[in-house]
Amino acid sequence: MKTLEYYKEQTTRPGMFEGESPLTVFIWEESLNGCLDTLSDEESGGTWAQGIRLTGSEMEAFGTKIPEWAIVQDSQGFVMSMPRDRFDCWKS
Repeated sequence: MKTLEYYKEQTTRPGMFEGESPLTVFIWEESLNGCLDTLSDEESGGTWAQGIRLTGSEMEAFGTKIPEWAIVQDSQGFVMSMPRDRFDCWKS
């Protein structure tokens, strides 16, 4: 895992992670490595989304007590993360 500062820096630049939490960048990079479960794709749900279960050390590094997260990319290419249970409500 890269440093927390690396992930924070990615969220301060204009672009797909602008204004997001450092955790969003981490989850995105994990998705590029094929480490996440597909929650929906553009063909079936209209939204691309994947889910991840964080390890204890990952939760500690990003200061969260929530183990299950979803990452979503909208049609304009912006990426956001949210707790998995919030995604289930958001997509409805």
